[in-house]
Amino acid sequence: MAERSGAAGKDRDRSPPPIHDELIGRVIAGRFEILARIARGGMGKVYRARQEPLGREVALKILDPRHTGHDDDFHKRFLLEAETSAKLRHPNTVTIFDYGRTEDDIYFIAMELLEGRPLHHRLREGPLSPPEVIAVGEQICRSLREAHGLGLIHRDLKPANIFLEQHADEDRPHVKVLDFGLVKDLEDAEDMTQTGLFMGSPKYMSPEQATSNPTAARTDVYSLGVCLYQMLTGKVPFERDGSVNLLMAHIQDAPPAFAERAPGLELPAALERVVRRCLEKRPENRFASMNELLQVLKQTAQDLGYRGNGDPGSMSQSMSFTAPAMLQSVSTVAPRPDAQTKRILAAAAGLLVFGALGGLLSVVLGGGDSAADTPAPVAAEASPAAPETAPTVDPAPAAPMLVSLRSDPPGAMVEIEGEEGRRGPTPADFEWAGAEAEPGREVTFRFHLEGHQVFTVTRTLRGERLDVSATLTEVPAAPVAERPEPRATRMTRRRPRPAAMEPAPRMSALDYRLDPYAD
Repeated sequence: MAERSGAAGKDRDRSPPPIHDELIGRVIAGRFEILARIARGGMGKVYRARQEPLGREVALKILDPRHTGHDDDFHKRFLLEAETSAKLRHPNTVTIFDYGRTEDDIYFIAMELLEGRPLHHRLREGPLSPPEVIAVGEQICRSLREAHGLGLIHRDLKPANIFLEQHADEDRPHVKVLDFGLVKDLEDAEDMTQTGLFMGSPKYMSPEQATSNPTAARTDVYSLGVCLYQMLTGKVPFERDGSVNLLMAHIQDAPPAFAERAPGLELPAALERVVRRCLEKRPENRFASMNELLQVLKQTAQDLGYRGNGDPGSMSQSMSFTAPAMLQSVSTVAPRPDAQTKRILAAAAGLLVFGALGGLLSVVLGGGDSAADTPAPVAAEASPAAPETAPTVDPAPAAPMLVSLRSDPPGAMVEIEGEEGRRGPTPADFEWAGAEAEPGREVTFRFHLEGHQVFTVTRTLRGERLDVSATLTEVPAAPVAERPEPRATRMTRRRPRPAAMEPAPRMSALDYRLDPYAD
């Protein structure tokens, strides 16, 4: 190591040695020249590379040779996952340009090179504001909605895989979801242990992942719920010593309240209810899809008074965070059957354990006016005591009611008697409080969907939940009227009657999106 001299004598140069990597300078697949290493992860390394002849700089992911070998199943999974990931086109998903395998068995994926920082670096500075959390959460939902529509589940959603780009013409960060992952569709924990493959991060794993049960779209809903929790409080809901204890917490422990994990930080109860719904132990109790979660986040932002899509600078200073329009849910704690223990240990054996994120939340409370600045009370003349009267007791307000609107087919807008505007599109969940939730009140709902008859139903409010569903009937196409055929005369010749033209297919406005950010 080089030495340097100074007034205090010779000190060793503590700068890190240059990275020696045999791939730097090499050309992969005849067109990707590797320039420098960017990062290293559980599945391999990421390099900055130049794609020729385009001259475009890309991020080139090279898989670790230990995970490739001569496993035919791995090859098939790699090609299938890479091919599926390359079909993703949403602006909130990293774009994959190319993928393949070289003659010497190097597996690579070329993707767009991003400028910014991952979310987990931002979280070292502390939590995000509620409007920022909604803005980031909505963009993640849009990315995963497209992926789920193609049958691709992320399975490893975490702040390290959420990238924040800052564009000069945008006031808020632009989100890119990264690493939809390869070979993470293993359903058997023993296979995963034998191959040493990484299938998720313990802090963000759903209960079904922790017990090696099948995963689906609601698995990503759970992981996104953990990310939302961390963005709001600065901390993940569960922190335990050892992977097994951490996985057990996801399986059987209720997430702590925001006030417990972030004391002194005022957060909207509306967002806490959304997050707790995401973190339900049973998948069927979570939001059914990323689209449903997206609609709830949008409605919550509207109810809390944020300008479009969670603009960070638009929170009303005088508002009180009460009664949002979303479905409230009580966290379900599932008991741990003894049979799960072996599967949890097997799953934990294949996990990479990560250290806790630094830079956790620090809150400084400002003090009020001192006592010296407060004027002394003025003594009042004694007056005869007023006769005591019984205090007036206001009637207790009605308990909040959770309203759930569903339709078959979905996508309907719902007109509610007594409300301005319409709710939806279905499925939609929201909350009524106060006079709106008064037991015995009758409410009429009208479901509107283009191409279908209006469905009207009246319900009486009872209890703490109201489920309103509608089966919509398609409007039959109007028949084409036939003109009467004129009688044949000397001056009139019979002409063949033209065949009746089929009516043009109906197209709903919901089926076409000009702007991927619009819903």
